[in-house]
Amino acid sequence: MKNIRGFSTIEVALLVFFVTVVGAWSAVTGLDTYRGYQFRNERNAVVGALQDARNQAIHNICRDASCADGISHGVYFTPTEHIIFEGINYASANYAVDKVVNANENIQVTGLGEVIFSRLSGEANPAGTITITDVAGHISIIDINNEGRIAWTN
Repeated sequence: MKNIRGFSTIEVALLVFFVTVVGAWSAVTGLDTYRGYQFRNERNAVVGALQDARNQAIHNICRDASCADGISHGVYFTPTEHIIFEGINYASANYAVDKVVNANENIQVTGLGEVIFSRLSGEANPAGTITITDVAGHISIIDINNEGRIAWTN
């Protein structure tokens, strides 16, 4: 009797099936991890913009040369940008000194469209919430109270 070496068709089919299942599971897990990373990155960008504007207002920073006595700072949200501005509102801001942070267009930022922090005190007007969501079901809520405190979930 001869020794026959090799793999049977069933063994090869089981190996292909196993590799396919492991590959599909890895792809789904990797995609969810990547979406979670993008979501947290966008949330951190929104929180960072709010904190930056509040710090500039509290420290009475004025990037506009015509401003001698300090000014309020705020953040204006669009679907593609988070804009840190100087002024009592975005409509009357000096756009030349705006700091623009690009937003992830796949992640939705809703709620307050504009937040202004008073100079020296850092009080927020208006106070309220900003909700960040994505297609994977991630949700983060950023609360800004009257005193300018910024708190967030997730």
